[in-house]
Amino acid sequence: MSTRPPDWINAPAPPPVTAFTRKTTGDGYALWGMLLGLIGLVLSPVAGGFLFGPLGLVFAAIAQSRPVTKPSRITVAMGLSAAALLTSAYVSVGGFSRMLGGGIYAWEGVRAPDFTLTTTGGETVRLSDLRGKRVFVDVWATWCPPCRAMQPDLNRLATEWASKGVVVVGLSADDAKVELGDYVNSTKLEYPVGWMGPDFPGPYGDVTALPTLFVVDREGIIVAVEKGMHSYSALEALASIPDYGGAPKPAPVSAERPSS
Repeated sequence: MSTRPPDWINAPAPPPVTAFTRKTTGDGYALWGMLLGLIGLVLSPVAGGFLFGPLGLVFAAIAQSRPVTKPSRITVAMGLSAAALLTSAYVSVGGFSRMLGGGIYAWEGVRAPDFTLTTTGGETVRLSDLRGKRVFVDVWATWCPPCRAMQPDLNRLATEWASKGVVVVGLSADDAKVELGDYVNSTKLEYPVGWMGPDFPGPYGDVTALPTLFVVDREGIIVAVEKGMHSYSALEALASIPDYGGAPKPAPVSAERPSS
């Protein structure tokens, strides 16, 4: 009878798992992809997504070709990186549109079309009655996460800048008249909010991205059109923009609605 031990007893021990070997596994590449995607998303307003987004996708692709213990990390890395790339592209397209004076940005320098809004509290708000104030017209919807995320800062702006003549008006772009009253009460919004409905006058009813802010100066002229969520400091900067100070431009011909 042989006394030779089995081969597996004499087999060499596997190499120790070190920080270096962890980095070369799929999990390590996935973590790097997540980090790069997150950095790209944070820097997407300044085109950072064009650099970090593709890098994150490359690291996620490498992770797919290697053994991983948590495949969900690859999915997260790809999602963050793609979001960073798409957000930078969206911001860039908006910037080019603004430079060319096209789209919704063509309304900058135009006298704001008047509107009458019935608020959730049953009051009537008419834009022309707010002449002499800096008005933030916020076009939003209850199903829009960035819209809801910006509302606390709009709430703060409406209260802290009220003494400086700043007013916020919320125009709901929901497809159907939802229970806005319950929403306003639950979120404790301090500014008037109402539902636009299908026949609300342009440009407010013609926006293609939510949220969209129309900043109207004290003379009733639109001095800024801003798409997307803005921080409180960015809202303060918009509140500090000087009045237009000149003759308003004519309304964009393509945006005028036919009279009924």
